[in-house]
This record gives sequence, structure tokens and C-alpha cells, in this order.
Amino acid sequence: MSGSRFLALLLTLGLLGSSAAGRGQEVERSEGLPGVSEPDAYARGLEHLEAGRWQDALDIWEDGFEELSGEGAHDPRLGFAFIETATRHEATERYTAATTIYLWGLTPPVYRDGADVLDEEVDRLRIIWDDAETERFGTAAEEGRDALLLEIKRWWIELDPIPATRENERLTEHWLRIRDARTRFQYNTRSAIDTDDRGEIYLRYGEPERISKGFLGANEQELRLRVPNTSARRRLRGYDSSPQYEVWVYESLNSEEFTAFLFGRDDLSGTFGLVDGVTDLIPRAAMSRNSSRNTPGGIPASFYLELFYYQDLSKVGGHFGRRFAELEQRWDGAMYRRRSFVSAAPLTPPESSLEALRFRYEEEDRNAPPTPPEVHVASEYDAAGR
Repeated sequence: MSGSRFLALLLTLGLLGSSAAGRGQEVERSEGLPGVSEPDAYARGLEHLEAGRWQDALDIWEDGFEELSGEGAHDPRLGFAFIETATRHEATERYTAATTIYLWGLTPPVYRDGADVLDEEVDRLRIIWDDAETERFGTAAEEGRDALLLEIKRWWIELDPIPATRENERLTEHWLRIRDARTRFQYNTRSAIDTDDRGEIYLRYGEPERISKGFLGANEQELRLRVPNTSARRRLRGYDSSPQYEVWVYESLNSEEFTAFLFGRDDLSGTFGLVDGVTDLIPRAAMSRNSSRNTPGGIPASFYLELFYYQDLSKVGGHFGRRFAELEQRWDGAMYRRRSFVSAAPLTPPESSLEALRFRYEEEDRNAPPTPPEVHVASEYDAAGR
């Protein structure tokens, strides 16, 4: 790992002060990194892997581990590549070796060409670290690379659910989840494990109990009810982008009610990923004051879309259902007043009341989400989570 990349790692962890930054250069020079002759075992294994001979690659990496062990050197590239390949192909008979070689690769001193992959591994692990663990590893990183390596190694040993076996089942589960996520969640690859945001949630919590997905938008019956005029309906539909969505429901992450994660294509970024709430999925054009000129109630089109989107999500239940019921009550009240008292009364609730509801929903979604996970990570080997 170059001095600049190591300093970047410390800064990323958020626990590096200016004085520690000065020490980082000294740490980098003080840690010896032994080498071996080229081409090394890692490179030769990759050649076989790229040719489809993954079993030969595992053999080469295991031989390289044994050779380097005899020289007192360690190459984390072998550990990461071995466990990634073994889990990708469900080579269960290799899982014990995968644990051994992975943990060996985290033992100083580290072979010089194997240091760069540590940045990538830290990025992957940060997905499952909580705040206390991030601080723990940030403190270790301030002491130098060797201290960070040993702290990560110690942490995985602590998580081993069955110490009597040579395989670390929690480590294996972690890499199996990475494998599954890379196969299934590929709308983009912006996460540290080369998946979209669903991959990160999957890595932390595993398979959700329920998934609801599709496209949000007003159905024709509801649209006719709220917007009787044909031309007005056409104009309103022009603001509806029918955004794609997924809701993942976990029943056991919160003791009060299920936890839901909403994914969709954020209108601001155009990227499919985890969003705070429904407002993120509403087209910006529908939020504009100009859109109110094209709606029968004279309010921005976004308030109509918000009602329709929550109606679609209400089938999930939980806070989606409660919010839709609250919105529906406001809208139905406006229709009742128009029909029963004043024929010229607006078809919509007062804009101020809808704004107040939206503000409350957004504040909850961003700062105090309904029934958030009570654990940061859930594993089948730790029923209580952590």
C-alpha cells in the first residue's frame, strides 16, 4: 500500500488528525514488506482462474500459502482470492483452507504487492462495521498497517461461532453473501462489493422475508376519482415517470414492527439505489410551482403523485399503509366537502396541510426512520445480531 493510499484509508475512517497524518509517512517507511520471485503464486493462479480452471487456481494459491509461510511472509491477495473463489463455486471442502489462508494473509509482515488489496477489503468490511467497530479499526489504523491487520484478524476470530472447528462459519457466510449479491443485484456496481445498494443491505441482513417490487403510479380508477377532467388527467400523467421500486421487509430486525428498506431510481441522480423515502422517487418537475398550473386543484403535481405512490406501497403495510390512510383521509375529506356543501370547493386538501404531512414524512425518513433495525448486522450464526 503506498503512503498516500494508506493515509487515504485513515482519512476515510474519519479518525486521522493532522498529527497522525504526519506519523503515517514514518509508519509507512518503518514497516518492512518482503517479496518473492515473479511470477508469484497470486498472478499464476489468476491466469488459471481467467481460463476457467478455478480448481487449479485454488491449488496454486494453497501451494503459495505454504511456500510463503515457510519464508515468514504473508500475502493477503492469496487469502482474499482463495475465499472469494471457493465460495463463488461452493467448494465446501475448501472452506477450512479458505479460513486459514484468509487469516494468514492478515498477519504481518505483508508481501509488498499484496498490500494494495487491503484498501479494498477495508471498504468491503466497512459495510458491516457499526460505529463502534469503525472507531476500533480507525484507532488501530492510526498505529500503523500492522496494527490494523491484526485488529481485523482478531475481530474475525472473535466472530467465529464455532471455535472448535477450523472453519470460521461467519466468515464463510459473509463471502457467500457477497457472491449472491454480485449475482443478483447488478443495476449498477457502485458499492464496495460491486453491486447496487441492495447488495449492501443483503450483506448486512441476508435475505428479506418479503419483497414487493414494480412501478409506482396512479391507476386509472383512482386517477378518474381525483381528477375527473380528461385533459387534466392527461397533463397530470405527463409528470408521472412511473418510477421502478423495491421494498425489502425484514420481520425480525425490530421488536415492534417489521423494518422496510425502499429502493428506487432517485430522480435527482437517476441511479437505482436505497432512498430515504417516497419523495425521492417523485420527479423534480412535479415538485415545481409551475406544475400547479396544470392540475385541477391548483397545487403542485407532486402532491397527487405522493398520494398515488403511497397507495401502491400501502400493500406492504407498516408506515406505508399508515401514511396512505392519513393522506387518503385528507383527500376524501376535500371531496366530501365539495359534494356536500360547496360545489365550487376545491377537489384537493389545502396545500399547507399536505406540505405539513410531507415535511413530517421526510423528517422521519431521514432522521428517525420508522422501526429501524435494532441490530447493525444479522447472521444466522448470531440470533441476537450485533
